[in-house]
Amino acid sequence: MTSDFDIDELERLLAAATPGEWAVCVDATGGTFVAGMTDTAETVCEFGAAPDDDGQEQLDADAALIAAARNSLPAILTEIRELRAENARLKKAATTVRNNMRRGVTGMQARKGWDLVNAALGEPQ
Repeated sequence: MTSDFDIDELERLLAAATPGEWAVCVDATGGTFVAGMTDTAETVCEFGAAPDDDGQEQLDADAALIAAARNSLPAILTEIRELRAENARLKKAATTVRNNMRRGVTGMQARKGWDLVNAALGEPQ
C-alpha cells in the first residue's frame, strides 16, 4: 500500500508554519481561535463566536483538531518514515527468502536470507 501524500511537502509546510505548540484559545467575546504558543500567543486562525451553543461546540472541536494535528504532525511524519524504512527492509528479506526457496537454495545461502529477516525484525542472528 502506497500513500498518496508527500512527506517532504508536509515537512516543508510544517517548517514554514507558525512555530511552537499550538493551542485553542478563547477571546474576550467568546470567539475561538488557534494560537502558536511561542514567547507570545500568535493567532494562527480565528473562528470567532458561533450564533448558538451547537455551532460553538463545532467550532471548538474544529479548532481542537487543528491544534492537535499540528502538534502531532512531527511525530507522525517521523513514524511514517521509520515504518516505510522497516517495510522496505522486510520486503527485501521476504523476497530473498522466497527466491531462495524457489531455487531450492540450502545451507549458508539460505541462512543469509534468514539473517536478513532477523535483521529486519531487529532480532539477533
